[in-house]
Amino acid sequence: MRRIAPVQEQVSNTPQDWTELEPKTDVDVIGPDGTSYRAVIDAMTPDSKIVWVRRLDVGSRHLLDHRDGVRIVPHGGGTRSGTR
Repeated sequence: MRRIAPVQEQVSNTPQDWTELEPKTDVDVIGPDGTSYRAVIDAMTPDSKIVWVRRLDVGSRHLLDHRDGVRIVPHGGGTRSGTR
């Protein structure tokens, strides 16, 4: 994992809006402590409030809630996995 910004810039009590994300999108997942990892969106609830991602480095699957203080941002402009 790598730190991409100071912690105070990462922590947010505001629920994240993930409605623009979709399955199979390559993303960076940025934790409240500023650490990040690459992942692919595996699945989402219809309201986009819960997202499952699969880490690219270890293959583990993680459930993320939009209120967790985690940011999910498209990696490299939102390329879709397998379409490069």
